[in-house]
Amino acid sequence: TGKGGHAAEPQECVDAAVVQAAVVNNLQTVVSRHFSPMDPVVLTIGEVSAGERWNVVPEKARLAGTTRYFKKEINAELPKVIDKIASDTAAAFGARAETENIVLCPPVINDEHMAQVVREASRKVIGEDAPVSRPGTMGGEDFAFFMDKVPGAVALLGIRNEACGAVYAQHSCHYTVDESALLGGAMLYAQTALDFNAGK
Repeated sequence: TGKGGHAAEPQECVDAAVVQAAVVNNLQTVVSRHFSPMDPVVLTIGEVSAGERWNVVPEKARLAGTTRYFKKEINAELPKVIDKIASDTAAAFGARAETENIVLCPPVINDEHMAQVVREASRKVIGEDAPVSRPGTMGGEDFAFFMDKVPGAVALLGIRNEACGAVYAQHSCHYTVDESALLGGAMLYAQTALDFNAGK
C-alpha cells in the first residue's frame, strides 16, 4: 500500500506499482541467497495487479505466487524471509507491505519401496520400457497429505499422442489427453494394489 494520486504529480504520491516491481525483483534473491544451493527451492510470482486507471498513480498493488521445496523445514523459514523482503522493500519507498502464507499441500516425497512396487507393476501391465526415471519435479499434489500418513508414491502417466492432438503441456488452454492411455493407468493402480498386498 502506497499513496495514490494524479499521474501528473508523482512527487505527491507513493507509487504502489513501482514498489511492487521492486518487491518482485528483490524476492528473486530468496532462492539464490537465503537457502543452500543443495536444497531446491522455487519462488514464482504468478499474479501481478495494480491500479484502476491509466493516468492515476495506484495506491494499492497485489502480488500472488507460489513456493516449492522438498525439505519441509524450509516452509518454516520461507514466509519469514518473504515477509521481511516485502516489508523492508516497501518501507524503503515509504509504503507498507503485508504478506499472507497459505500452505496448500506439503511436498511430494515418494517412498522408495512404494516407488519400486509401482515400477514393477508398470512393467507387468504397460511394458518393460514403461518405468522411466525422471528428475524430481516441483509440481504440487494434494496426494502428499495421504503420504504424510502412509508410505506412497506418485507416478506420472504418459498421455501424449500426436494423432489425437495430445501434445500440449498441462497448463496450456489447448491441453488434452489420449484417453486410451487411461486404461493403462487404471491397470497400473490395480496391479500396484495386488503386488503390494502380496508383499512384493
